[in-house]
Amino acid sequence: MNFNPFQIIQAIKGGTNPEQIVTAIVQQRFGSTPMGQNIMALTQAKDPKGLEELAKNMCSQKGIDYDSAFNSFKNNLGIK
Repeated sequence: MNFNPFQIIQAIKGGTNPEQIVTAIVQQRFGSTPMGQNIMALTQAKDPKGLEELAKNMCSQKGIDYDSAFNSFKNNLGIK
């Protein structure tokens, strides 16, 4: 399954559970990697703080400002 960002946004706006979308993406793209397994474990444990820390670490490693990236992501989804 190929995940087009616009299709994902439409699915979320259409009522699809975002957790299901993210789970499918992570399983398809990263399921066999240690990072993917860590993401799935944090998701299944319902650990949003752990997921946020993971995202912050990933952004930091790539020289991306987490707060700006997350705000941009929310704006793209129409979330305030």
